[in-house]
Amino acid sequence: MATETPTPPHDHAPPHPAGGGAPHDPHALHRAPTDPLLEEAITTLLSTVDLETVLERIGALLRRHFGVTRIALHRRLDERWAEVLFIDDPRLPYPGRGHRFDLRRSISGAALERKAAVVVEHLDPGAQRFDEERRLSLAGYGSLACFPLILDRNAIGTLEIAHIPGEGMIDHCYHHAERVARLVAIALHNSLMVEEVHRLNRLLARENADLKQQVVRGAGGYVAEGPAMRQVMEEARRVAATDAAVLIRGETGTGKEGLARAIHEASPRATGPLVVVNLGAIPEGLIESELFGHEKGAFTGATSRKRGQFERAHGGTLVLDEIGDAPLAVQVRLLRALQDHRIRRVGGDEEIGVDVRVIAATHRPLEEMVANGRFREDLYYRINAFPIQLPPLRARGDDFAPLVRHLVARIAGRLNRRPPAVGTAAIERLRAYPWPGNVRELENFLERALIIGPADELVVEQPLGSALAAGGEAETVVTFDQGVRALLECALTQTHGKIYGPDGAAARLGLKPTTLQGKLRRFAARTPGDRRPLPRA
Repeated sequence: MATETPTPPHDHAPPHPAGGGAPHDPHALHRAPTDPLLEEAITTLLSTVDLETVLERIGALLRRHFGVTRIALHRRLDERWAEVLFIDDPRLPYPGRGHRFDLRRSISGAALERKAAVVVEHLDPGAQRFDEERRLSLAGYGSLACFPLILDRNAIGTLEIAHIPGEGMIDHCYHHAERVARLVAIALHNSLMVEEVHRLNRLLARENADLKQQVVRGAGGYVAEGPAMRQVMEEARRVAATDAAVLIRGETGTGKEGLARAIHEASPRATGPLVVVNLGAIPEGLIESELFGHEKGAFTGATSRKRGQFERAHGGTLVLDEIGDAPLAVQVRLLRALQDHRIRRVGGDEEIGVDVRVIAATHRPLEEMVANGRFREDLYYRINAFPIQLPPLRARGDDFAPLVRHLVARIAGRLNRRPPAVGTAAIERLRAYPWPGNVRELENFLERALIIGPADELVVEQPLGSALAAGGEAETVVTFDQGVRALLECALTQTHGKIYGPDGAAARLGLKPTTLQGKLRRFAARTPGDRRPLPRA
């Protein structure tokens, strides 16, 4: 135990002075714990794992034996900082729990550095030994002891005990307090272990909740009574038995993710996870981290290691929805993962083996994107081992009526009600509309109809798009890429090809110039007659 050298001449040294004086009681630390205080402290420790309850009871125990006593427990955070975990003080109940303080100016820092108790026998408000001294002295305390809490040679915190004047800390309660500190070290260690278990459980719960949003284990629920969908389902059945990569093509809303689910459920990997990642819904700068994971400190905000979706899908199937939206840099890493079945987290050096079957899906014209240099040709051939083309809803005449009834029954189940009757008149009204959004648009319309309509029958007053039909033919539906390209080219035409400046195309579109340049390259947009190379970043 180290000595805090006191400034006033009347102060006493701690029980084991560094200068070599006689110890106060050389046998006291080795006595068998037979005194009532220590036995009660041990009973308190064993009665609960709740640290605050233990400390409250020990504080009451010390006050009962020694009068007015302050007890404070601190947890060491790092070499410089500590945190208040508990204060039990009838005179000065602050700083409160959670307060952080600098160890360099505190008695706790001295005790942790020496790994030995530090005692100030006579507190002096004018002394500048420790930050706590003036505050405690003015609160009416006469002496202060700080015990490092050491377990397995690690100093994990400190226990401070302040006592009233006139009854010296060493003579009155030092050795009891020292033994209590050893018990508190065990209690703190146990509490920190319980806290760590709870933290890991919370992380696991969050990860499980996240996986429930992404890992799909249900059947596809496909209606396939017409020849087009029967052919699709037959192809899916055949490829499901293999581990071949599958590329599902089709317009938005045709059910590409559902078909991927059906393939997974019919495959030998059905007991493994099915992880769905929509690349079009992830910010471009985060796609690599989402797919491959990252190490702690890999980039700003990476406060801990994170597993990517490839690792989460290990032993199962990974669905890469809207793969046409993957940036070229990500495409390179995807190709390597598919070829070598190994990945590397962002910011990491370790290569991790992954056993994953990949199903890609897109509504984009990948062949055109390959020709324009916006999609890697080698990746295209890698994912296109077994292509399946989903027909649009307007081409599924034989499936339409049973599909409507199937969707109505499923929606009614979600709404906790009996499915309404679906009459022929309602089917024909629905069939008359082309449904450019395909099955997704139809399902959303039916859900609204069930919510606002009568309970016993599906009523279709005015299908979506009928207002356009009444006023004349609706405009031809173009693809998303065509629509964006037309908007970009219109802005370039109106600004005579100017991108920068307040009257440039970027300002008109509400974009940064560099963002607009990226979109011009991505959607191959030019002003009419302009055949110059696209702008580079």
